[in-house]
Amino acid sequence: MNDKEAPGRSDAAHRFFVTPFFESHAPTLSATVGECMTTSVRSCHPEDTVYSAALTMLDGKVSALPVLEGDKVAGILSLSDLLYRLQTPHGTIADALIEWLGGRHPDLHKHAAFLVKDAMTTPAITISVSDTVETAARCLLDHRIHQLPVVDGARLVGIITRRDIISMLTVWAEQAAGGEKGV
Repeated sequence: MNDKEAPGRSDAAHRFFVTPFFESHAPTLSATVGECMTTSVRSCHPEDTVYSAALTMLDGKVSALPVLEGDKVAGILSLSDLLYRLQTPHGTIADALIEWLGGRHPDLHKHAAFLVKDAMTTPAITISVSDTVETAARCLLDHRIHQLPVVDGARLVGIITRRDIISMLTVWAEQAAGGEKGV
């Protein structure tokens, strides 16, 4: 079954992702991050162990956690950061990278991290609750990241992910297609 034949999907919703993106004039591009973000955010603290942070990520099915000092974002800890600590029969992944790269990689210090503060990425790239969804999408792509902590001033108020944006766009496309004949 191809996408056009998917049950419950309209031709207009299908065309939304097949035709050039900006031809669709999706109103969601100008929606604010606050309208699209997830407000229930799992986080960790700099003094947490990377093990407890990993359990939080796995339990919440998230790929990164904002690291908070109070209600301010101090950094972000991702699954990629944790991979540096992965143990193999020959040592950690980072040990192999140190040997391969001759110690020249800027993130190799993460291999010895036991606490979140030693493994997190700082500063975290954040976005304002009042920025547009288009700005968030561009930021995610430009920085090759999957989620952005959302701040109001310096205070964490949510998180926006690639999945949040695509979900919002597909819902809009299906609602917009609802008035078409043959749906």
